[in-house]
Amino acid sequence: MEDDLRQPLKRRSWISRILSSRPSALRAATVTSIAALAAVGAWAVVTHEPYGGEPVVHMRIDTSDPVVTSSVSPPAAEAAAGNGSDAGESGDPALDAPADLGANAEVIDLSGLGPRGATDGETDLERRKRELEQTRVRDEPEAESPSNALSIDELPLSRGGQPVEQQAAIAGRQAISLTPAPVQRVTGDGPHGPLPVIASDGARPSQVYARPTPRELLLSDEPKVALLIGGMGLNPELTQAAIRALPPEVSLAFAPYGENLQTQADQARAQGHELFIHLPMEPFGYPSIDPGPRTLLTSAPAQQNIDSLYWHLSRFVGFAGVTNYLGAQFAANQDAISPVLKELGKRGLIYVDDGSKGLSQTSRLAGQLGVSSRSSTVSLDASGHSPEAVLAALQQLEAQARTTGFAIGTGSGLPHTIKAIEEWARTLPERRIILVPVSAAFAARQS
Repeated sequence: MEDDLRQPLKRRSWISRILSSRPSALRAATVTSIAALAAVGAWAVVTHEPYGGEPVVHMRIDTSDPVVTSSVSPPAAEAAAGNGSDAGESGDPALDAPADLGANAEVIDLSGLGPRGATDGETDLERRKRELEQTRVRDEPEAESPSNALSIDELPLSRGGQPVEQQAAIAGRQAISLTPAPVQRVTGDGPHGPLPVIASDGARPSQVYARPTPRELLLSDEPKVALLIGGMGLNPELTQAAIRALPPEVSLAFAPYGENLQTQADQARAQGHELFIHLPMEPFGYPSIDPGPRTLLTSAPAQQNIDSLYWHLSRFVGFAGVTNYLGAQFAANQDAISPVLKELGKRGLIYVDDGSKGLSQTSRLAGQLGVSSRSSTVSLDASGHSPEAVLAALQQLEAQARTTGFAIGTGSGLPHTIKAIEEWARTLPERRIILVPVSAAFAARQS
């Protein structure tokens, strides 16, 4: 030991230093990461995997059959199909049967395609495309329908509970633009602007401004649902969203206090929505709960309420009827509500009660006073302000329609309500529920 201590210090080799040192955890992790990256890089270099491990489907195209597209009219399709008529005799009737190519199918026979020709420098595919362009039948202008042609609304629908494909399709058909308002024969002058009137020929605004519903559909056995979505006109953005997103069969109710009401109403009718106008009436708790200016009041003389009614009815033109805005106390007072209902009947309007007032006298008095009235059975917003709550209410409304044949629901034009109705309406054809405008509930009673 003493001799070792007296030996001079010697320089140690780098190998002995590495072997004698204990690597730290950080150094070990670094070395491991570098080695892994190097291995991945080496694998990427030597391995041919252009799709990075994604599933790849390899297909073989049999060019003995024609390729069908839909860009030309039948004459071109028949000519192309005739050229390859000898190639389809396989012995299998199912395979040899002519395919239904549709009215505007174009048949391109690829069986003769080959390499680029040596004479003209044009491939067979390029040549065939050029020939098709030269023989393409140009689109003719759409012919005017004959005067005796049937519209989609006049197609016969089956009865007796049999499946009716046309009925299911109606729920998803495109919007139709309603008759532009005002229609002069059902429009009169009032102290605050134009007022709806019954025409000299007996036509009523409730009929002229309603969205048409085929009689065959009204008489069918399919359950029907009508929706009246209110609060339109107060928020232009939400109003536009409802007009665009909701099915055109959904009826819309406009508040009388919005700006540019006629413009918004015209846009809604142009998209196929029939319209109602909110009538603000005195609620329980008034004036702490105040619907707005010119609210119909139980304490006001009848003539004052009629003048307020004229003011509300003059805000815009083109509505088929009236629906309440609040008004539980006013609707429960027979002396207050009777003159108003009588005036609505004289002007050819229909009345829809939102069904939220258990003491309402409108249903009992309406028939006696010459006005057609219906009540909503489900409020879409009563159970909560979420799409799930609205969907649950719609399912309840659907169940009522299956039991009674017809059900009316009311709701507000809030984003969650619009979204829920939009999603729900997409599923109606498969469940054989027919979405109709609110006016159909009145026509169904008369049919």
